[in-house]
Amino acid sequence: MGQTTTEFSTTEDAGTGSTGVDAPRLVFVTSAVFGAQLGGIEGADAKCQGAADSAGLDGTFRAWLSTATSSPMANFHQSAAPYVRVDGVEIAGDWSDLIDGDLAAPIEVDEWGNVQNNGECGNVWTNTLRDGTPHDEDACTGWSSLQDAALLGRSDITNYFWTEGCVQDCLKQNRLFCIEQ
Repeated sequence: MGQTTTEFSTTEDAGTGSTGVDAPRLVFVTSAVFGAQLGGIEGADAKCQGAADSAGLDGTFRAWLSTATSSPMANFHQSAAPYVRVDGVEIAGDWSDLIDGDLAAPIEVDEWGNVQNNGECGNVWTNTLRDGTPHDEDACTGWSSLQDAALLGRSDITNYFWTEGCVQDCLKQNRLFCIEQ
């Protein structure tokens, strides 16, 4: 499938534009890597927001990450607008398209617009299945320890391995997918 570049602008609250239509939602993979002790979902969200803020991106960003009590399916804004990388390339036409198992383009571009290529089986903490629900209820003890293992995604791929690449132990360091709300 070819890549589509979308012209967009964001508003502070990533709400609706003057036409009443949802503005496109920005998506990126972090340039930084993090250990599994993320401080829970809140800590991971703060890392995404910090990366967005440092790159001058407006809006609220959350980590595509799951625990037993939190997941993108349960807690994300499910936008009817397209999801686009910071370089303007569309990865999904809307929320349903984002969670259908196939992306239009890989989420391999970081908050600065640089490509971050993948490791062997995955390079992004997710613990999230393609439909936005949790994979393992105790991944890295709720993202607060180095015990256990978690599902990784691949930033360089467009099939469901983008969020379901492989399982690795929590001693590794990986990136985060960040999605504008």
